[in-house]
Amino acid sequence: MNARELKDLLVGSQLAIELGAGVLDLEGYAEPKMRAHLIAVDFRGDDIAVLKVDYTDFEDFNKAFEQANYYDKDGNPTLTAREAGHYQPQEDLYVMASDDLEPKILVILPSASLVCIDEFKSSGHASYVRWLEEQLTAACSELIEESHHAPGNAD
Repeated sequence: MNARELKDLLVGSQLAIELGAGVLDLEGYAEPKMRAHLIAVDFRGDDIAVLKVDYTDFEDFNKAFEQANYYDKDGNPTLTAREAGHYQPQEDLYVMASDDLEPKILVILPSASLVCIDEFKSSGHASYVRWLEEQLTAACSELIEESHHAPGNAD
């Protein structure tokens, strides 16, 4: 999907995306596996597209993927963008408008992923991964319990 096709999908709403390995070639905060909302696609020049992303709803999720690639006062790359004071909740990513952006630059997330993020935020948990593990464990336990009570199973 190129930038023009992506812009067509944005009509009337924003899209939840997960960033791909290709974002390492772009300037900015973005790291692979981070999530954001794509809020706009603009075009500059012949083949330049500007993807405006908003990380706000995924800040806690994205912290796990931040890399220490900003330099400290001693000249060592020990700081994340957030620690170095360079984190901005919205960012412009410049890409070639005609390039296929999926999956190198981004993948559009299914809406079920957003439901999970919202439930996590309302749970009060500090760790998204731990919360997901608890959800999976509970779901597996329910399936095992249901299979023991299914007709034809001897208890």
